[in-house]
Amino acid sequence: MPGSSPVDWISNLGGNIMTAAEHRVYSRVRETRKTLRDWHAHVRGGGIHGPLYIGRT
Repeated sequence: MPGSSPVDWISNLGGNIMTAAEHRVYSRVRETRKTLRDWHAHVRGGGIHGPLYIGRT
């Protein structure tokens, strides 16, 4: 690739991999938070039966 050194290319590649990994972690955290919110809402709304609704949303 003219105009860019291998070091630049590798550091760009490393940055892209880190960004992808961070996005994966962030989306996992968001999903977990949403699941916890839903679970709490079910427990509050459904009393003892709340936990039975996990995974059915």
